[in-house]
Amino acid sequence: MNIRKRFKKAVSVAGFCLMLSAAGVGGAQAATYSVDTISDDGSLNGCTSAAGDCSLRGAIARANASTTEADTITFTLPANSTITLTGGQIQILNGSALTITNLTGASNLVISGNNASRIFSVLPLANLTLNAITITQGRANSGGGINNSGTLALTNSTVSGNTVNTSFYGGGIYNNRGTASLTNSTVR
Repeated sequence: MNIRKRFKKAVSVAGFCLMLSAAGVGGAQAATYSVDTISDDGSLNGCTSAAGDCSLRGAIARANASTTEADTITFTLPANSTITLTGGQIQILNGSALTITNLTGASNLVISGNNASRIFSVLPLANLTLNAITITQGRANSGGGINNSGTLALTNSTVSGNTVNTSFYGGGIYNNRGTASLTNSTVR
C-alpha cells in the first residue's frame, strides 16, 4: 500500500473515532438512576424500568463505579417513604459529583440509619449533593448522620435525630476536613 493510501486510511479511522467520541459512544456518560424500592438490598442495582430493581444502596454502588461522570439519583417512591438502612453506612467513593435529589420535598423522603449505623460517609475527593432529603436516626462514633471528608452540599434538607456513641463530634454532620455547604437546610 502506498503512503497516500495509508494516510487516507489513517485520517478516515481518526475521523470516525472523533465522530464516535463526539457522539458519546465508547466514553463514560453521566447516568440518572431512579430508586424505586425502600429496600436496602445492594443487589437491587439493575436500575432499569423493571419495578423494584433499584435500591438507594444499589444506585449508589452503580454511581461509585462511575468515577468520571456526575451521576444523579432520583426517587419514584410513594409520598412519606422511609428507606431504613440495614446494611450499615453507605460510602460515597468516587471523585466525581453525585447528586441525590427528591422532587417531592424533604418531609416526603426519609433515610434512616435505624439507630444502628451512620447514613452516609463521604470520602476524600468525593462530592455529594443532597436535595430535599431527611437524614435521621444515624448513629456512629462521629458523624452520626453524615461523616464528610470530601465535599458535601445540602439543599432543602433536614438532618435531625442522629447521635454519636461517645463524646465525639457531630451527631448530625461531622465535617472531617471536608467542605460543607447548607442552603435552606436544618441540622439539629
